[in-house]
Amino acid sequence: MNKQLPIADQLEFLKFLRQVEQTNYEINITALGTQTIQQTLRNEIRRQGVAALKHDLELLYGDEFDIVETKEGIIVVAENEPGDFTFSWEIKNVIKALDYDPFVEADKYDTDLAVSKEKKMLREAEKASKAKTLAEKRQRKLEEIEKRKRQNELINKALADNFNGEQEDENKE
Repeated sequence: MNKQLPIADQLEFLKFLRQVEQTNYEINITALGTQTIQQTLRNEIRRQGVAALKHDLELLYGDEFDIVETKEGIIVVAENEPGDFTFSWEIKNVIKALDYDPFVEADKYDTDLAVSKEKKMLREAEKASKAKTLAEKRQRKLEEIEKRKRQNELINKALADNFNGEQEDENKE
């Protein structure tokens, strides 16, 4: 890597993607009607793309993290010293079918996230509502216990007064 050039001029993946945009590839149609590039050519494109992306990741992060390539993709490796474990972030190297629409998938993903977030908020609201209802029930129960306690105290006082009054009457006789 040439550290003398500006970093943008050293990035290979951008150059690779520009080349992919400008190349006229022969397209095949599978039995299921999916548009693809011939398998051996697709494998070569994948190999070039992975090499370019790995180069860029090493350029950007290689001083601090290990960048390794496996059959499935590129892995950025971070060693967590406090927990004594290895954190591995894998970037898969999959070339999608040519008629795959990433924007539709991104919209679906965003919608799914929004629905999930809304469901979570509803569950939290239900929990809060149940907690409030339970707290109100407990409060009413405590108030009822206090009311009974006061009633019992009044009854006990009345009984004591009555008993004391009877004792006084007996003592007078």
